[in-house]
Amino acid sequence: LKFWLTLYIGSEIFGNLDFYRYGKRIVLNIKFIIWIYIILFFIDNLSGGIFPADIRYNFRSTQFFYGAHTVFAAICIFLIALLTIIKERVSQINFYLVVLLLLLISTMRSKAFIAAIIYILVYYLILVLKKKINIKYIIMLVLIGIIIGITQIQFYFFNDLTDDIARVGMLVASIFIGIDHFPLGAGFGTFASFYSGQVYSPLYIDYDISWMYGLTEDHPSLVSDAFWPMIIGQNGYIGLIIFIIILVKIFKEIQKIYYIDKYKYMSGIFVFLYLMIASLAESAFVHPIAMPLALILGICLKKKSI
Repeated sequence: LKFWLTLYIGSEIFGNLDFYRYGKRIVLNIKFIIWIYIILFFIDNLSGGIFPADIRYNFRSTQFFYGAHTVFAAICIFLIALLTIIKERVSQINFYLVVLLLLLISTMRSKAFIAAIIYILVYYLILVLKKKINIKYIIMLVLIGIIIGITQIQFYFFNDLTDDIARVGMLVASIFIGIDHFPLGAGFGTFASFYSGQVYSPLYIDYDISWMYGLTEDHPSLVSDAFWPMIIGQNGYIGLIIFIIILVKIFKEIQKIYYIDKYKYMSGIFVFLYLMIASLAESAFVHPIAMPLALILGICLKKKSI
């Protein structure tokens, strides 16, 4: 529930924030954070590496002191979205938007590449061409995302080692759990969620995925590494349908912002699309890092010009 509660807080409390009045203060704090990131980036790379990292596409991935690359990527998304809301009210922030996009890309994650390109395309469509994001553009963005992430898609679904990938194993198992526990699933905390690993749900054994790396009883580190398997496994196909309906409703509400504030509209679309992308590779809407993104989305959904 934390995502939806945070969404409400973002709308009802921060949605009324006067960004003309407080925009410069907010930007000052963001600039301070970005300069710290810039300094750390150069120290990390010039020193040969003081922070954890791996090599992807022949480059060191940026993680800094965060527990995972995806956490730093989501922080960049949050700051980009917040700067976008304020952009019309505060001048000379394009440099910092570019830096954040470059830092996002430096995580070397496929979803980060896709998010950066989507931001550029959405910026061009909404703020330059003055276009509203309709189904045609959504399909275009999806196709671009598939093209960019094709290597990861091939790895997860068409690799000879597919059976060893926990994310795919949970997806396949969730489909059968949804059938066996039709229509409401196996219940909360039983599959692909954090607590299902803490108490170690018998479903991992019942559906023969308890042997996979990250899903074993003594090392359940990857049990919450997927989102849609959790929805299907714990809430069944009825829960899946309801969740999709909610997402469609949110998208329709974001669409209404276009005629009120194009900067809020762009920020809301960007955050929404990133969460959809992230949901394919992580716990997304239930991950703690999604809470700042829910705040941004809540601010954008408050239908008033700021």
